[in-house]
Amino acid sequence: ENSGLSVALDLFAPVLAYLVGQDIPELSKNVDFIKPMFYRITNAPAGIPFELKGYLDSFKAVNVDATGVLEKCWLQDNLCSDVAFERQLFLLYNKETRPGIEVNIVDGICDNTPEYVSQSINVLKRTGFSEPVLSWNLLNDVGSNLDVL
Repeated sequence: ENSGLSVALDLFAPVLAYLVGQDIPELSKNVDFIKPMFYRITNAPAGIPFELKGYLDSFKAVNVDATGVLEKCWLQDNLCSDVAFERQLFLLYNKETRPGIEVNIVDGICDNTPEYVSQSINVLKRTGFSEPVLSWNLLNDVGSNLDVL
């Protein structure tokens, strides 16, 4: 019996998902919607800069310089840029995708601004996504970031 609830998955952004064994198309078949975590300025787990650093560090541990490998795969110099964000969104386009963007502010971990939130929303609009998920610590004072919405 459907009780009006939805089942969703928090998934890594496509640039990271495959590296951690997440097959986004396959996982999408089993839930009502997915929320890829497009945390482009977050220096904490699930944040793209944080996870990319871990990826590179794991290669350095075995004396391999993997700098630039993912950038070459994605044809981007900066995997946290608006262009990289847009390319990943085009891969996911369907009504069951609700991209997660950070609106929180945590000093030194997520130095967010209203400009960044506005930029992210504009990318989502350009790519046809109308239902983002605003993440992640909304108990902090995020009024200035929410005001731009």
